[in-house]
Amino acid sequence: MRTASIRFLAVACLVSLGLAQSASAANILTFGQQSTTDFVSASVSGGSTTLSTNGPGGSPSIPITFGQLGTLPSAVASVQPGFETFINVHSGVGGATTTGTTITQDSYSGTIAFTATPVVGGVLPAGQYLIVTFSSAQLQGSGFAAQLVSTSASAITYTSNFAPVLAVLGSSPLASPANNFSVGLSNINNSTGAGLSISGGTIAAFSLAQSSGTFATTFIPEPASIVSASLAAIAGLGGFGWRRFKATRA
Repeated sequence: MRTASIRFLAVACLVSLGLAQSASAANILTFGQQSTTDFVSASVSGGSTTLSTNGPGGSPSIPITFGQLGTLPSAVASVQPGFETFINVHSGVGGATTTGTTITQDSYSGTIAFTATPVVGGVLPAGQYLIVTFSSAQLQGSGFAAQLVSTSASAITYTSNFAPVLAVLGSSPLASPANNFSVGLSNINNSTGAGLSISGGTIAAFSLAQSSGTFATTFIPEPASIVSASLAAIAGLGGFGWRRFKATRA
């Protein structure tokens, strides 16, 4: 009987710890553009493609609307002033391939900034909802649509000074292998009026693309929650032991 009780204890503790340490997926930020007159463009130089945001009046920042922003209720997130800015988002040299109708190019790196006011002169403003620095992302698409997405090879760091976002990140900067993102580009048009294409081994120049996207991470509860779950399991085992003791005394 003692052996059975010990075995039960071991299994219960393992299950408890497993439940406590289970990772939880968490969207941090979702967004869409406010106006179709703003756009993402691509330019080519030296066999590399650079993606740029083009906002009103020549600003490098596009006004956006948030669907989700950290822990804010959606109704509150949607009225927060927000801007999306691509900063030195570029591919490696060449490497674009075509499979069927799908074009793929790896090795994109750079920074995507989500801020409360526009970026001016390459300087980030004080209000920083989420600053995403990444490498080894992939641009893939077909026709007039594409996605800039993270892959298993991507290195992504999130930073923020906005409390509702920090509540999800847990710390800033957060360089987690579980960080991931996807930025969709629609209405892509190149110089000939066609969609996504390859020129000189890299994604060809285009303009007028509209952007929207999702940025997420996976977090693990703090050690305190693991301890709490373990104590709950031990307390349950204590109750089990007391009932066994009473039964043997009866």
